Amino acid sequence: MVQRKHIRRARQFAASFAAGMGALASLWPQASIPRYPHTSAIDALRGDGARIGRDLQRVIERDGARGKAKQKQLT
Repeated sequence: MVQRKHIRRARQFAASFAAGMGALASLWPQASIPRYPHTSAIDALRGDGARIGRDLQRVIERDGARGKAKQKQLT
């Protein structure tokens, strides 16, 4: 009975010690690394505009090809 009490106290001490060390480690968190390259706001807007322009160009080309295919079917 006394031995169980000592074992329980030892486990509790070990768990509390580990929790305390974890609390100390959380005081200095790991620096976060950005997941994307940093660019200036104007460069990001230029890139967005270029991407939108390419998307629109593809849609226009695709629509033009569909229109030509429909015209061939009608004639």
